[in-house]
Amino acid sequence: MAGLEIIVKEMEERSTAGIRQVGIQADGEFLTRLLRFSNNTEDTFLHAPPSQLAFWILDNWWKLFHEPEPVGAVTVEWLLAHEMSSIGGGYAWPPIRFWGEGDQVGVRTHPQYSDSPAPVRFEASYHGLIPSVDVERCLDRFLESVGEFATDDCETLLDLYEQVRRERKDPEVAVWRMIEAKLGFDVDAAPAELMDRLGNFVDELGQEAVSEACISQQGAGVARALEEGLRAVEDSKTKVDLSTAIAAARTDANGLSSSGSVSSARMPAWKLAEEAAARLRENLAVPCGPISNRRLRDLLGVSTKRFDHIRSFPSIHYGIRRRNQDQSASTVALSASWPEAKRFQLCRVLGDAIWSANDQLGLISSAKSVRQKFQRAFAQSLLCPLRDLLGFIGTDVPTAEDVTAAAQWFRVSERLVQTTLVKKGVIDQEQFEHMVAAG
Repeated sequence: MAGLEIIVKEMEERSTAGIRQVGIQADGEFLTRLLRFSNNTEDTFLHAPPSQLAFWILDNWWKLFHEPEPVGAVTVEWLLAHEMSSIGGGYAWPPIRFWGEGDQVGVRTHPQYSDSPAPVRFEASYHGLIPSVDVERCLDRFLESVGEFATDDCETLLDLYEQVRRERKDPEVAVWRMIEAKLGFDVDAAPAELMDRLGNFVDELGQEAVSEACISQQGAGVARALEEGLRAVEDSKTKVDLSTAIAAARTDANGLSSSGSVSSARMPAWKLAEEAAARLRENLAVPCGPISNRRLRDLLGVSTKRFDHIRSFPSIHYGIRRRNQDQSASTVALSASWPEAKRFQLCRVLGDAIWSANDQLGLISSAKSVRQKFQRAFAQSLLCPLRDLLGFIGTDVPTAEDVTAAAQWFRVSERLVQTTLVKKGVIDQEQFEHMVAAG
């Protein structure tokens, strides 16, 4: 079965402690596949009280659907809300993670090879994206059956489920909870003053823009970071007219229509981005190879005559684009300082406008939202297409010197070339790490 499925079955010998056989599938693959050490047998179901899983889901409902993966190291706090192994309660739960990816939920698990004294070893490996609506249906089916497997905590569990359902049905409360989760706060843990300020930003800038701001600078500093970015836009003299490039990249029948956001397209963001970049090059007759500053300036409708005259705002937390009142152009404040980084960030600005159908505000950050992933993949594919890169390098085993030469030729960073080669399987992770260390 495609999507997510939670299966609960009775034990062969009836348990008085509420223990059941619990299996979790994603796209028909059991994520709960394990080795049971007591009798050295493999199984696809773990043995634990399903009520513990139900409480964990309800306690972390909003974060599971709306908080993305962290940019840096994964914290204990993030794992407690996103990885099932944190359920504990005296039972072994698998290391299955859930996180928000726009209108999809990311799901990942990995084999356990530690020497821990756990009675089982989970062995499944999976990484995929499942539509949020499908995950909601799965969790609702599981939670609605709570009376069948809950014991003493049944009434408490049902009350908590009803509370979450009421919040989901109330649009204003649902937006509030979504923003809390994106900020990394638990339910009702965000400062009321901060939430009120963000509510005003939602009214002014739209929910999508504020959502990106929340995950681009999580915590109490989100409003201040957004205000600083907006002030930088007011001080910036860099204007862009992206209308021609947007139209050239979005004329397509496979998810990138000429109008409307592409966030609901059922295709990986990186693939949509690569196709949009290739389509733009083709429709605007951009030749193979590197794009000069002059040609890039013309593509983006940049008002500044020279790229080195584009002002940088290194103190802001992310780049930002705001559409002007006349709707024909946008003003941009870049956080990047180096020439290659400015080129890349400007192309991400275009990618964001393509993704959002030229929404009134776009942020260019290091967050791992699907919108930011689209921007990065688009800019990478536009400035340094894989086919052109491989043609320039001319070898299946590129060296560090090849990477440096390619970066200079395409006028991008060496890290962009390295990550492109890794993602496309040209070099492996070990070779990439060696190049980074050598650099």
